[in-house]
Amino acid sequence: MIEVKNFLGFIQTSEMRMYLNRSFTWQEAQLSEYLLLKQAAWQNKLYIGYYLSPFIPCSELKRLENQVKSDIQLYCPKMNLDQHQLFLFPQIFIQ
Repeated sequence: MIEVKNFLGFIQTSEMRMYLNRSFTWQEAQLSEYLLLKQAAWQNKLYIGYYLSPFIPCSELKRLENQVKSDIQLYCPKMNLDQHQLFLFPQIFIQ
C-alpha cells in the first residue's frame, strides 16, 4: 500500500533543537500519543511540523502555517519563527 501525505514545517536548526532539548514541556509532550507536531526527514534535514492530507486546499495553508508556528512557540518561546522559512513537501509511505 502506498500513502502520500504533505508535510508542513520548519527545519530544525541547532537553535531550535537546543530550545526543544531544554523544554521539559516538549519532552513530556513527546510521550503523548496526541502530540500533533511531528518530525520528518527530507533531503538530509530534519523538520518539525504537521503531516497534512494530500488534498489540503490552498486557502487552509495560511491558517495551518500560523498553527505550526503557534505550536512550536509553546516549546520554543524565545524563537522568532518569522525569521525562518516554512517548507511544504510531499512524503510517500510504502507499507
